Amino acid sequence: MHYPKKMRTFAANMEETGKCRGWLSRFRHWQEHASEFHRSSEEHVCRCCGETFVGNFCPTCGQKGTAGTFSWKSVRQGVMDVWGMGTRSLPYSVWQLLWRPGHFIREYVTGHLQVSFPPVKMLVIVALVATFLQYLLAKIDPVFTKEPSTSTGEGFMGGLDKLLENDQWAVLSLTSLLIVPTWLIFRYAPRLPHHKLPQSFFIQVLCSTQLLVIGYVFVSIGLLLYGQSAETMFMMSYIFIVTPIIYLIDYKQLFGYSWWGTFWRVVMVVLSFFSVALALISGYYGVSKLMSRGGDHFIVFVSVACGCLLAGGIIFILADFFNRKLWREQGMGKSILKLLAKTVLPLLLYLALIVLIMYFSKND
Repeated sequence: MHYPKKMRTFAANMEETGKCRGWLSRFRHWQEHASEFHRSSEEHVCRCCGETFVGNFCPTCGQKGTAGTFSWKSVRQGVMDVWGMGTRSLPYSVWQLLWRPGHFIREYVTGHLQVSFPPVKMLVIVALVATFLQYLLAKIDPVFTKEPSTSTGEGFMGGLDKLLENDQWAVLSLTSLLIVPTWLIFRYAPRLPHHKLPQSFFIQVLCSTQLLVIGYVFVSIGLLLYGQSAETMFMMSYIFIVTPIIYLIDYKQLFGYSWWGTFWRVVMVVLSFFSVALALISGYYGVSKLMSRGGDHFIVFVSVACGCLLAGGIIFILADFFNRKLWREQGMGKSILKLLAKTVLPLLLYLALIVLIMYFSKND
């Protein structure tokens, strides 16, 4: 029976769509269950010590139950181990961070230590390799040469400018400010409830490794395509566009919220990050002005620092309010009044204090 051409085309498209959906479902299943371990129920005789046992490894000498049975899989595994591509190697861990980052991070921080190369060691090695590659590429092609900084700043800002010259160490320093906000805002997550501050530390270590790898590739491609003049544009687009998207995907997989639930929590983390960063910078300038006997400037900078910390505190209070859904337990009216008391009253007191400081400074 002959079908019209449009119907045959439609059937072919539906078949291709079904194949794509099947591939996506298998890919998602792999993302969530890539590190599952299965205990063998077969009886083995250890080829090393002769012990008879049931399981994956010999309880006497620790040799794998299937060791000694050589196949082409053994050859492939041996070659991969030589080049560091076996299980728990650094390239294997980086590969996992690129394709299933949130699931991989959750497995590690919940105690599956065998799935990953040691995170801190991996972060340091990746940063050093990226620095070496940047130096090597600059010798090969001048387009990768970074222009020296023209800043003449001294003290804190001079040190900050020197730090930001090196993209690798800048990423490490900035992501460290996300440890506490992530811990506070995502502490009631479905897939990682009541996680602790040390777990948040390792979350940021693994995220930093991922950001370094993707950022290096992203900026290098931009330099190759558009030259050195586009470096700043690519760096800014990576920091303000690509990085939030990466964190959105990572936190969606890691914590198990919906896309919308993950989005507004990531926005709160970013806002709290800027509030803490501005508080640190303003506090430093306030102390430096006090040391140089600049009393008026000291008051201004310390007031700004306190305002930034207050804004960060309000963000955490709002996140806790929505995370715990307090209106369901206390009622909408009572919970709103408590929320206003915790947020609006401190803000009014802070504004009143600023007005008093301005009033007395004018009189002086």
